[in-house]
Amino acid sequence: MGCGSSNAATVVRTQAPTSTQRAQEIEITLRLDGEGVSDVKTDHIRSLLADRLGEREDRFSVATEQDIPNVMHCIIHPRENLETSLRHMAERQAVQMIARQIKNRAAEGQLALDRVMITEVAVQGEQLQNEDGLRSSLMLRETIREVWQQADTNKNGSLDAQEFRTLMLSEKLGLGLQKEAVDQLLQKVDKNGDGRVVFSEFLPLCKEVLCAVYSRLNVDTAGDWCQLWSIKTGYYYFNKRTGKYQFDQPSGYIPLPDREVIQVAPSENTIPEVAEEAEKETKDSENAPTEEQHQAGDNGTNQPVPASAGQEAAVKDGTRQGDDLAQDASGEPALLGTGSINADQQTNQRATDSGIDDS
Repeated sequence: MGCGSSNAATVVRTQAPTSTQRAQEIEITLRLDGEGVSDVKTDHIRSLLADRLGEREDRFSVATEQDIPNVMHCIIHPRENLETSLRHMAERQAVQMIARQIKNRAAEGQLALDRVMITEVAVQGEQLQNEDGLRSSLMLRETIREVWQQADTNKNGSLDAQEFRTLMLSEKLGLGLQKEAVDQLLQKVDKNGDGRVVFSEFLPLCKEVLCAVYSRLNVDTAGDWCQLWSIKTGYYYFNKRTGKYQFDQPSGYIPLPDREVIQVAPSENTIPEVAEEAEKETKDSENAPTEEQHQAGDNGTNQPVPASAGQEAAVKDGTRQGDDLAQDASGEPALLGTGSINADQQTNQRATDSGIDDS
């Protein structure tokens, strides 16, 4: 009798709760984006979820979507062998909380492997969205976040106006924006007008503000696409007019260095630095004397000799002093007298300088 009573009591304690109380598994659908999506295995995703949520890997089962390499299905399993209905109810809530955490952390860019990140999560009964606006915002934010963290040297979460301009115009970021566009961006994101941009305020608005400003300033669509990069996504292409992204090179895409040269500046005072440098090099090459002009000397060509050449001759002959190489108002070395200086001219020049009259 005693043994029978004990067995009966055991059966009561381990009896499974009703279906309304039993903790149910939850299925979620994951969309992955990044340069290395084809290299990601289901075990990688299991390890990522377990690590970021502080759970055991056997909590998750992951399978790929047939013929869609960047979509995976994940089942979140409840713990088993729970003895009471109360614990089953608590576990059901725990599984639901894990699903919400995965969705929230994906939206914040916290679920990422090397060159790959989970950009969207649909909980059981939901569908992944066809529109990629949220995902492109997330990827652009990651790119800006990584460059921002390097620019924010004092780690106070904000940049002053000049630091912000330098960041947005930098080749490292790679947006290929014009100065006027960056100035308008600064006006829109500097809410209180103190000349500082706060990271937490700028990041959620970066894509919408960028697309609005760029579309207003640029009618030509030739430079719409730019190539961006982040550790979490690898390389991808972003359209500054539409806000869309893709990993395959768009047709008609123009690499950044070439596009900088051919872009038309919106105003005269916003000429790209590349164009300024090219113009300066062209002027320098036009003013530079030819080899024949250097050799001509006083043979009747009467070609001016640049200061650098004159200075070298002066040092060699000892006939010219360093103060003859005065700079003009533009900061460039002044040109010396034309032709060569013979011995009689040198003597007369020294006599004049010292106030001696031979007559």
